[in-house]
Amino acid sequence: MRDLRLMDPSFPGQYPAVLSRKNAILVSASNIRAVITASEVYLGNPSHKEAIAIAEAVRQQLMTSNMPFEHIALECCLSQICASQSAQLQVLRPYLRQVLHGLKAAGGSLQKRLDQLLPLKNQLDEMHTTLTAVARCLNDVLTNNADMAQMYLTDAQRHKKRKDSDHEDVELIFENYLMQVELISSDIKDDQNEITNTEEIVDIELDVIRNRILQVELLLSISAFMVALGALWTGIFGMNLKSHLEEHPHMFWVVTGAIFAWIFTSIATTRWFCKRAGLL
Repeated sequence: MRDLRLMDPSFPGQYPAVLSRKNAILVSASNIRAVITASEVYLGNPSHKEAIAIAEAVRQQLMTSNMPFEHIALECCLSQICASQSAQLQVLRPYLRQVLHGLKAAGGSLQKRLDQLLPLKNQLDEMHTTLTAVARCLNDVLTNNADMAQMYLTDAQRHKKRKDSDHEDVELIFENYLMQVELISSDIKDDQNEITNTEEIVDIELDVIRNRILQVELLLSISAFMVALGALWTGIFGMNLKSHLEEHPHMFWVVTGAIFAWIFTSIATTRWFCKRAGLL
């Protein structure tokens, strides 16, 4: 029952698996579901493009290969798993490059670029998870000599006994596609690292912008404080108290000039001090 559920395409989210049974090899990964016997291959969801590609590849291999049927079908299934993930990555990469390039020179469209990057990053993470599970599945088979020896279904049908250690052909098939899976996974990891590096660069740029805003706020606060002190002077001289300065014909301009000179001098001095202290 568990094997039937594994082969049923109506159960999504199944972990990739290649299982050896007495008279069959079961393959389940992504959209591919296959039951391979010594003379036939049964494909789940046969109308799916990947199932059609496997069937066509098996027909072509039968005309040119001397391998047993089950090994041809197994190799075609593993090949299609790799080809599907590789094709998906090749479609994704140009768009990813465009978004990352836009992020590095985003200007006012930074938020838009980040919104575009998120689904691409999620797709890469999903692909990497799938390929990691496929690699683990292939490794599990490679570490089980009995399972690999049992995958010679044609010999078993002819009642030809094999030792558990006699499985070189099957081992080569799994090693070859394990290498391909790891190469694709490595390419995805490179793209994920590039995304991470770009995000770090964007964070640094945002920190620089944030620091500039803080510097402007500091200058505005200093200016507002000095203007407020100038207003204090104005308030003092505006009180209705006799100081006899109000009788001087030019004292208004002298006091006004002194207030403005004090404000500008104080702002310049404070700014110089902040720069020296590394605040600006």
